[in-house]
Amino acid sequence: MAIRGLNSPGKAKRAGMKVALRPDWESIKNDIMLNLIREKFKNPELKQKLIDTKDETLIEGNNWGDSYWGMIKENGQDIGQNMLGKMLMQVRKEITI
Repeated sequence: MAIRGLNSPGKAKRAGMKVALRPDWESIKNDIMLNLIREKFKNPELKQKLIDTKDETLIEGNNWGDSYWGMIKENGQDIGQNMLGKMLMQVRKEITI
């Protein structure tokens, strides 16, 4: 399946949901995501945008129910692990040291 060639993040996400995950995915997904974020923010423009967030808390908010990578509203409260936000803040710290 050629997910990489799809023309929108939404299409890529939907296609990716049809792919069988490798057996160890749960134990490696955070390391893979962190490395991808590090690569993404090597781009000078994106790097500066991340640096410009200074010490703000970064939250991946969403309305599709992803409480692992982001935060969702449930009964008026924010819940979730916000792993993407935490990783972005980690990379921001790494690139500003």
